[in-house]
Amino acid sequence: MIAVCERRQDEYKGKGPVGRAIQAAIRLMRYRAMLAVTPVGPASDVKTGRLVTWPDIREYAAQNLAGGPAQGKASTVKADYEQVKNDFKHGRGGLYLTLLPTFGRKLRDVLNGKHRPTGIKS
Repeated sequence: MIAVCERRQDEYKGKGPVGRAIQAAIRLMRYRAMLAVTPVGPASDVKTGRLVTWPDIREYAAQNLAGGPAQGKASTVKADYEQVKNDFKHGRGGLYLTLLPTFGRKLRDVLNGKHRPTGIKS
């Protein structure tokens, strides 16, 4: 599967089953980034002392994702969060199964093509 991803870079743009799987993995990374920075209860910003709002959380999640394959604006993070949340709510969680074998590597490295599994040469 990884060799197919590495050989068919044009599918990364969203065309074909490999591209759709990669885009679903990116949406899932954005969704998890939102969950990671969302406070459990009312929280206030340490620097300013004001309450943290949803736009603040989206902006912080977008900053955390900068430089990786899931980077995007706060509006993109919000749209993907809402889409994944809706897919889970309606029983489409199977779209976000990570079927790419990582061989003990990070998913980010797999999506960026910074690894090459042993035994496969292209």
